[in-house]
Amino acid sequence: MLLTLSGCATPVQESPGPAATPAPAPEPGPPPTPGPGPPAPPRPDPSALTPEEIGRLQGLLAAAQRVRAVYGPGCVGPRCAPDLVIVEGLAPVAIWDAAGFRIGLQRRALAAGMEPRPALAHELAHWLLGHTDANCAARAFECETAANAEAVRVLTVGWALAREDAVSLMYASLAGGLRRGRPLRGHDAACQEVAEFALRFGRPPPSCP
Repeated sequence: MLLTLSGCATPVQESPGPAATPAPAPEPGPPPTPGPGPPAPPRPDPSALTPEEIGRLQGLLAAAQRVRAVYGPGCVGPRCAPDLVIVEGLAPVAIWDAAGFRIGLQRRALAAGMEPRPALAHELAHWLLGHTDANCAARAFECETAANAEAVRVLTVGWALAREDAVSLMYASLAGGLRRGRPLRGHDAACQEVAEFALRFGRPPPSCP
């Protein structure tokens, strides 16, 4: 299931497909033959976002727009910042899709009590630093550690956190990720990532094997 919250628009909607060419008006003809009965009413989509989830998603988008406004010029096009796309079953909390100019967000990140800000800040940092699959393929560790560091500023800009609070939030998120066991794609040296962040920002280093 994909649900999109556009970078410059606020409503949540299904991801649009290719633009369709309007069909020509049909020629007048005899009325259609009645069918066996009225069509069944559409069933409600059980995977649709709840109002609470929509509110949290719109809050994340607002933070992304604040980041864009501070980092770059005013909006001059229809897509000011990456789309936030809800992806059911996504393994990480969030992921930067440079080719699609969007950030995939796991729906569970919108649940009450979840903390998606560090993950979203990290993926926004990938966007702001110009990271793509092509230019990071051979230097994944460098790109990830750079995004971890830049995420601190993203948190201060997008969510108005004090710098030390932003550092603590990112450090806690990175250190907590070590308990996942199997590292996520692109984070094969996850413990070294945390160690690099800890060294840069004066936090206790993890016990890396």
